[in-house]
Amino acid sequence: MDQVPRLLLSEFTEARQLLYNELMFRAQNLPRIQAWALKDNLDADAFGWFWGQHSENADLLKASGTALLGAIQVSRPLRDSFLNATSDRAKAWRQKAIDQYKAVAEEFLKRLLVLIHIASGQPLRKSELFSVAWYNTQRRQNVYVKHGLVMLHTTYHKGQQQTGRFKDNIRFLPTAISNLLLDYLAWVVPLRQIFLRQSAPRAVISPY
Repeated sequence: MDQVPRLLLSEFTEARQLLYNELMFRAQNLPRIQAWALKDNLDADAFGWFWGQHSENADLLKASGTALLGAIQVSRPLRDSFLNATSDRAKAWRQKAIDQYKAVAEEFLKRLLVLIHIASGQPLRKSELFSVAWYNTQRRQNVYVKHGLVMLHTTYHKGQQQTGRFKDNIRFLPTAISNLLLDYLAWVVPLRQIFLRQSAPRAVISPY
């Protein structure tokens, strides 16, 4: 019975290390995003909406779009890692470094997936888990901030063919896991979006 708590602790420890040490470059000046401090609008249906667009979160998130880009610019080791000097003395992104950063982000998300799957209640079904979106697309998002926690709102499909109805499946993430997800969305996603646009200017980060 003690295997599940040990698994959760191991995955949490590794996810935290990946996020704060590698993806966020050990930056000490970035505020940690905590659900209790955020406002959300659960009725917002505009395309692209998520809690980061709420006007009452603006002060907390005012630097989030460029914070990690700035961390690279002011750190010589990070500049040397991520940037190459061109023949005209300009700077160009180093694709290998971007690919490595993406690989670390994917590893973090795998760990976070395990934590969400196990620690938020009865494990989500595959169709629910892999359809969770953190911002509105053509359909409503599944990730909200409510009661000072991150809430997942999915629909339960079993028996739908017989009843013609979907059932709501609402669960709340533990605080520590909520904070990992919020910090990733606030600080890391904007930098990943910058990297993505180097190769595809109109591309956007996946909502899933």
